[in-house]
Amino acid sequence: METLALYESHDYMPGHSQIYREWLKANPEPRLEWDMWFAMSLIGMTVGIVGFMMHETVEVITHNKWTRAFYHIQFMRPSAAGSGIPTLISFLNGTNIPQIFTLDVLMVKFVSCCFAVASGLPVGPEGPMIHLGSLVGAGISQFQSDLLNYKLPYFERFRNPESSTNCASSGSIINVETSMELITHTCRRGMFIQMHHMTWTNSTFSEGAISLIGAASFFGGVSRLTISLTVIMMEVTNEIEFLLPMMSTVMMAKCIGDFFTRPFDHALIKQRCIPFLSQEPSISLADHTKVDLDLFSAADIMTRDPVVIPVVDSVSHYARFLVENKHGGFPVITKPPEGLSESLFFGVITR
Repeated sequence: METLALYESHDYMPGHSQIYREWLKANPEPRLEWDMWFAMSLIGMTVGIVGFMMHETVEVITHNKWTRAFYHIQFMRPSAAGSGIPTLISFLNGTNIPQIFTLDVLMVKFVSCCFAVASGLPVGPEGPMIHLGSLVGAGISQFQSDLLNYKLPYFERFRNPESSTNCASSGSIINVETSMELITHTCRRGMFIQMHHMTWTNSTFSEGAISLIGAASFFGGVSRLTISLTVIMMEVTNEIEFLLPMMSTVMMAKCIGDFFTRPFDHALIKQRCIPFLSQEPSISLADHTKVDLDLFSAADIMTRDPVVIPVVDSVSHYARFLVENKHGGFPVITKPPEGLSESLFFGVITR
């Protein structure tokens, strides 16, 4: 009441004074209120200018926001852009993608993810956390960094492609549970049965249950995840009684999605022009018939006159050689020794 008493009413009507009545007697005929029309026009024009300036200011701020947001990604480390899942999938598939498991990628990915989530954008840390987990796994297994110029004498036997791939895969799997705060294998035996009998007394499905199953099936149709998605949804919601219907809907969504199109991450891989080998590789012939690649061998694509590279030559010749030839690997030869007419094969070098 004390706060309400601080306010007074405002009188919108003009004062009915003696001066006002004399003015009415002097002006009995209605007159054109051109000044009112001019004032309204001026108000409308000014409001339009203010609105235009606000719109342009928002556009400038938004442009600067996105410019500053992708600056440290586009110029400092382009490989840290996006969620990193398509890149990780391609790496685990066998494609050699440079500069994806470095310390600067880890820092840029961490900072950009924090900024993106804290800015209020409709994004989450789950995708980048998978890439961050693989970065940590690959980094710890190597114990070396070109950015900081150090190489510790630990885990030297892990410094090979196989161990690096295994550690990166393990780190990405662990970070899935970290990002979603999952509690796999932390519930006591029989606890789910006790919770079921104490909580659910009616067997009728609710709207929330149908929404949960629908969300899982939609996610499964987009990502084509099956077992991992079911486990994630079970751990997030703690609804073990929906395991069977959720598995059925997720599997059905995956089958229908595979029939019509490729997964979302695979579409991003194709957009980035990254080679990807499917689970059952095949090729399409001129008559649109598919042939299994297991029917072919390396001899089917080899040539009798390969493009070779000498073991010793000038840098300019090597640079011109790489520009003229788009192969991924080249046989290395040396000059024929005395008494021989053919060159010696040293090995194979990649680009």
